[in-house]
Amino acid sequence: MSSSTTPDPQALRSSPLSSTLPSPTTYLTGYDASGKSILSSVRPNQWKPFENDEMAFSQVYTTSFPADLNGDKDVAFHDDLMAAGTLGLVRKDGVVCRMVCLSALASWSECAWLTVTG
Repeated sequence: MSSSTTPDPQALRSSPLSSTLPSPTTYLTGYDASGKSILSSVRPNQWKPFENDEMAFSQVYTTSFPADLNGDKDVAFHDDLMAAGTLGLVRKDGVVCRMVCLSALASWSECAWLTVTG
């Protein structure tokens, strides 16, 4: 007779969530001088851990609204904002595209706190 075991939650907590997640990649497209669609850049994203590494964010894209897509101004806006490190949970008069991963082991109070602070 075989027996199944339930993983120990404390043992699972010993591996940081952000280190076990796959690394997302952003593919930015644009146009060349002749108007042909091109792949302009490939950007690996990083996970930023929060709450003792029980949740992680990966910032994919941020821009103002409406976005100025001429001459890659939207990409420069995003790059400048990320370099400044001033982006909060939301962007007034803008758009934020972010991936969020919550550990299945996070306590309910931490998940509720995340929900109400936005």
